[in-house]
Amino acid sequence: MHHRTICDSRLISFFAWVTLLPACGSQNAGVIDGAMNRDAGTDTSTKDPEFSISVALASDILADAPGTVGIVKWSLQEVAPDSAEIRFGLDAGYGMVAPVDLSEPNYRTLLLGMKPDRTYHFQVIATKGTKRFQSPDQMLKTGPATNLVNVTASVRDAALHVPGFIVTTAGPPGIVGSMEELLITGTMIVILDGDGDVVWWYQSKVGLTPRARLSYDGKAMWLIPERTDFDGAEIELVSMDTLKSTIFGNLMASHDATVVDNGDVLAFIDYGSEEDCPSVYELHMDGTKVEIFESSDYLPDMVLPDCHLNTIRYNSTKKLYTVSDRLTDIFAIDRKGKLEWRLSDIVPTQSYGGQQHGHHLLSNSILLFANLGGDGGNSAALEFSLSDGKELFRYDPGLFSVWYGDVQRLPRGNTLVTFSFAGLIHEVDSKGNLAMEVEGPIFGYTEWRSTLYGPPSDIEMQ
Repeated sequence: MHHRTICDSRLISFFAWVTLLPACGSQNAGVIDGAMNRDAGTDTSTKDPEFSISVALASDILADAPGTVGIVKWSLQEVAPDSAEIRFGLDAGYGMVAPVDLSEPNYRTLLLGMKPDRTYHFQVIATKGTKRFQSPDQMLKTGPATNLVNVTASVRDAALHVPGFIVTTAGPPGIVGSMEELLITGTMIVILDGDGDVVWWYQSKVGLTPRARLSYDGKAMWLIPERTDFDGAEIELVSMDTLKSTIFGNLMASHDATVVDNGDVLAFIDYGSEEDCPSVYELHMDGTKVEIFESSDYLPDMVLPDCHLNTIRYNSTKKLYTVSDRLTDIFAIDRKGKLEWRLSDIVPTQSYGGQQHGHHLLSNSILLFANLGGDGGNSAALEFSLSDGKELFRYDPGLFSVWYGDVQRLPRGNTLVTFSFAGLIHEVDSKGNLAMEVEGPIFGYTEWRSTLYGPPSDIEMQ
């Protein structure tokens, strides 16, 4: 596979460590072994192994990197742990957990989801056999908020709101929001936390980018472009500290992709490899690309732009992809590309306006963004039973998005609805009451996650 790595010329050659409180360096570990529980330094007869911990912000290394990403390196004297994690939060109660990849040099771990201009606490927890080691509490201060993101959010009803992280794409400040402008400038990739604060940002190097997908291990983000000339484009993979960007240049991808198999496979929509309708390919981490679904087999006598695959999601429980063609159907296919069912056999396309984008396959129903499914030709989020096609849920606030649009079912029955070209994201409860609103110039697709580590929540909410 042809790819290239981009390194910013401003990347400095040394690691600028921020000061730790208590100061970084060697610190005794508290050890818990069976019923024994000793605080660090209280046992004078036996010396506990010492932690050595250093931390930096990504922005200490690259000025344009988010100052909300912490980079922790550590070791434990004469101990090779079996497992480890870093707990972190706004106080010593922590609240968030970053898993440690023990194969990383110096156990390098990213702390993600931190707010700008705040002091955070963190603690390394390591285990070896029956012993559990914990470092003293550490602190670091995050950097300032970005001025590159023109997105604001407000929690309208805290009792209804389901806190989590929202991963989305948005036009940068100063851009009116046309596709032509975004193709030139590059879309901003944004993560908001449960309070609506922007906690991560990055400007895409592949132009108009409707979809951003976080890797399972929380180390990188896949950026999926769109081409308005109905040709494929490059995919970007950027590390979450934004210090490394890899461009995959021969994939001919467009619109959307989803991560499966513990993050080892990226399934994406291909627009440029053939002259007929788009296909779905699986990209494996060894660089191989395999076509699994050819939409022309089910859309006879159609060619681009009449056929127009625009979204793909994966349901891990059912082991099915669901793929939307904008004007015709949603197809459910297995990992080999075998068609299991199509929505038009259950729900007439005309019943929801004949145009859809984002969707979410649930246990016994499917949630979709109907671009023309609301009253008066507006857009709406609709849910249909897979057994009889009955409409189960409708959210129609009188907004319209001609392109894109997304939906996702959240815990407690809430639904996240993205009215992309209206510049609004709504979280609503099962009765349509507004819990949270996000406003921006224009949005692509959106993903809600309970954490920034591990598999996406949209394949777990069945």
